[in-house]
Amino acid sequence: MSEVAETEAPFFIVYQMGKVGSVSLANSLRAKFGEANVAHIHPHDVVLQTIDAQRTCGRAVIVMTGFREPLARCISAYFQTFANPINPWWYVGAPDEILAKGVDWLITDYKTKAPRHVSEKIALWLGEYQRTLGVGISDFERRANFWTASTEGVTFYVYKLEELAEFVHAASRDRWLGGLQLGTANDARQKWSGALYREFLQTFRLTRAEYVSVYGGLDYVRWLYGDHEIERLTERFISG
Repeated sequence: MSEVAETEAPFFIVYQMGKVGSVSLANSLRAKFGEANVAHIHPHDVVLQTIDAQRTCGRAVIVMTGFREPLARCISAYFQTFANPINPWWYVGAPDEILAKGVDWLITDYKTKAPRHVSEKIALWLGEYQRTLGVGISDFERRANFWTASTEGVTFYVYKLEELAEFVHAASRDRWLGGLQLGTANDARQKWSGALYREFLQTFRLTRAEYVSVYGGLDYVRWLYGDHEIERLTERFISG
């Protein structure tokens, strides 16, 4: 492996589960460093291959990973993919079929599908992250609005989507990230389903016990979010 260069700008990897602000951050980095110097990755195996390729070339790597309060993240993912027939978690049907079903049907459908998605997909993500990258939660140091760790030639940043702007501002103190401007958001409210999405958010309710049962045990939630923060972020959905 080549010696890691300190004068060449690092290669940036935005690596996280979907619907956590990854497009916004990747667009910001591409605007500053160019398309060829930024990778936007979701699969675990691909990120390791990308890191190894860059380190073999003697290039430093910065890996940025975001997390999001899980209920809001899952609702966003539901609306992003429920008309996609190849999606194994949330598929409902074609747009005209979805619009005909109405928001009450969709809420029931979401509540039926969410527990399996959370337990079989989201609950495994942080563990896979740690195994893939060889870095653990205990290796991270908290700094203002983000967490950071490093191994040979690789620096890791972890942030919360709810504090993405604050993270970008704080991370701009890094020698390479000064002047980084936040890019365009990735919005789940597609034009044809925008009104339905807004009605869903206004109508959806669950009890605190139901929330804790499905979402409360996630390891990344326990790591990054305090109880009062979760209560604040979810209070609009909680009844009873």
